[in-house]
Amino acid sequence: MYGGCYRTKLGIAACLLVAGTISATAPKYMFKMNKSIFSCGNMFASGVLLGAGLCHQLPDATNVLQVRKVLALALTDVTFGKDSTV
Repeated sequence: MYGGCYRTKLGIAACLLVAGTISATAPKYMFKMNKSIFSCGNMFASGVLLGAGLCHQLPDATNVLQVRKVLALALTDVTFGKDSTV
């Protein structure tokens, strides 16, 4: 009953081990072959990580900006009167 699931999990674990080993040793061999390929790979990876970080911060940033916009409009109304907002 659980044999198929167990084999599937072992197969996935073995594939992850092989993929991790290949990805950990690939830069060592790529650096020996061509430094520009290695540099382009590093730039691509840093761009992906930067983009992911910014996308994860977008919801928090929009919430903060909406709160600040409401606060700024309220302060403008108190300071200059309600007709001064654009």
